[in-house]
Amino acid sequence: MKITTIGLDIAKRFFHVVCCNDQGRLVSKKMLKRAQVLAFFILNKGVNNIRKNIPLMLDDETKSLSGTFKTILRQLQTQLKVLDSCIEAYGKLIVETVKTNDICLRVQTIPGFGPMVSSAYFNEVGNGANYRRGRDVSAFLGIVPRQHSSGSKYR
Repeated sequence: MKITTIGLDIAKRFFHVVCCNDQGRLVSKKMLKRAQVLAFFILNKGVNNIRKNIPLMLDDETKSLSGTFKTILRQLQTQLKVLDSCIEAYGKLIVETVKTNDICLRVQTIPGFGPMVSSAYFNEVGNGANYRRGRDVSAFLGIVPRQHSSGSKYR
């Protein structure tokens, strides 16, 4: 159901939003607190929501969006597609590179370490020659051992 008209009843603490279609029939209504109003009218965050909503906004036959804004949206949509293809290509390159690196292959035996994480680990730590012991590597990466004591003193 396509929403064409939105009514907003303003009060001190609560706002009532009423959405109607082109025939004036009620499609949706919602009561919002003051802090929720702005978020209700803005696209949700996240690139997947943007990917989903840009085509809907461009296909909108009404005059609610200007031609200039639609042109900008088309350019941004094209840039997003280019970035997606670059991310996919670099991801494949990393996966192929990791297959030939013995250190990365060993790191991938750790649960939760895939090609991306093992590649990042190798790029930061290398073969470990710059560290005196494994504890130094853990400290550098921010990994701390699990606390098994019953006291509240940290050493």
